[in-house]
Amino acid sequence: MAGFAHVTVVLGGPHVTHLWEPYLTARRLVVRGEGEHPMLLLAQHVLEGEGSLQDIPGLAYCVGGEVRANPISLGPFDDVDAIPFPDYSLLPSKEFYLPAIATTRGCSYGCFFCSEGHRPYRARSAENVERELYALKEQYDGRVRYLAFNDDTFTAAPGRVNEMCDVLDRVFPDKSRFGFCCEARADVLADHPELIVRLKEAGLVAMQIGIESGNQGLLDAMNKRVRVDQIEAVVAHCNDAEVPYIAGNFICGLPDQTREDVEDEIAFAKRLADLAPERIELTMKALMPYPGTEYRRNASKWGLSILDGDFVTGRTARASFVETADLSKEQIEESCQRFMVEVGDYIMKQAAPRLSPRKTKELLILAAETSQRTFVINRLCYFLHVARLLLLRRREDHRFLLEIAEHLAPKCAPVAVAENAVAPSKEGVTVNRGSPLEFDLTMEQMTYYQYFVGKLSFEEIARRTASEKGVAEEQTFKECMDVYMECEDCLAAIVLI
Repeated sequence: MAGFAHVTVVLGGPHVTHLWEPYLTARRLVVRGEGEHPMLLLAQHVLEGEGSLQDIPGLAYCVGGEVRANPISLGPFDDVDAIPFPDYSLLPSKEFYLPAIATTRGCSYGCFFCSEGHRPYRARSAENVERELYALKEQYDGRVRYLAFNDDTFTAAPGRVNEMCDVLDRVFPDKSRFGFCCEARADVLADHPELIVRLKEAGLVAMQIGIESGNQGLLDAMNKRVRVDQIEAVVAHCNDAEVPYIAGNFICGLPDQTREDVEDEIAFAKRLADLAPERIELTMKALMPYPGTEYRRNASKWGLSILDGDFVTGRTARASFVETADLSKEQIEESCQRFMVEVGDYIMKQAAPRLSPRKTKELLILAAETSQRTFVINRLCYFLHVARLLLLRRREDHRFLLEIAEHLAPKCAPVAVAENAVAPSKEGVTVNRGSPLEFDLTMEQMTYYQYFVGKLSFEEIARRTASEKGVAEEQTFKECMDVYMECEDCLAAIVLI
């Protein structure tokens, strides 16, 4: 939940014995707003006995059964350049951490459904961001394959977008081994489509666009300040610029939204899918009544019935915590589920004929290195051989041939994915049986396929088969590579480098 930090305090040690009593009734504390300054004061209070709970800005706590909430204050971090960089050396492992930074705090737009809008918008200086990126790069031994910008709106100001792209160009000049994702507003990019091209040049591989609805009346009512035609324009511009991955979310359970409106949202989502079928992922989620939002503060005014304001029931994938005059909890949840299935099926139908083997592998590479999985890859991962291949590609020693220099290929060892469903066919063997990537190999081709276990390189396989067949090694090498590429193009094999 943006803007809220939950803290569990573990007590112990000689310095905190006298401080136990305030925590005996409630060991859970909540820091409202931004957490850096309050967390520092809380740590000093608990560990060193300095100050008191009522002096910590934004802290909510319980004393004698009474909940007390201190006023929120940014303290010295009103200037975001004053916030120290994270100590990346404390990370237990570089393997499973996706590097992420925020170059701004807060948001100046104030959408009624979002908890971010009541924090003032503040931007870090380009110099400050650049220093942190260099520190992050040094921690990762000069190589940051992928970076996530956690700004609520990375593209809030056109001039700043260009400034951040210049920073990225200086810190990460080699775009072949660097990419980043960010969140964007449709209005800014629709008015400045050249920014999408600039972002792509700087390494953009994935963009989250705030959509929420394809109904202009609902967009206006939620104070979104975006037009439907701007949303469509941005998706088209991203497709033209070949941004690999475009994501957007719709909201179900908005005030005055009807079942007919939901049908229109599905139709609009399909129109967006037509604009970028190979790249887009669209989801629908139930409206969340976050504390501090307009829809939470004035729920009755908007006709919202909040079912579990404390969220103690947990949250499943499409669960709704609200009902409206027109949509029940069950109808909201059913609408979200139907949207995902119907729009997902539509995207697959539109994308599949257009996806070349190379493009499919590029999407899988993106998913492996950035966890950005498009609808296409999500659907393909229903099949075990694709899911397994994705796991292999995440390792440093497994790559597709398109990622390897041509002169190195003969030394690589082909690996057939063990989860392939293989079955006899009239001419030989069917591989990936039952999946959209099903294909056949003849018995002649199987003489090569049987060697795809990662123990022999291409040139070693060619040498053995040349000896067995009594033919030139150049011929068997070409035949072996042809069989391998048919397998790789159908996501049935990968090479060990």
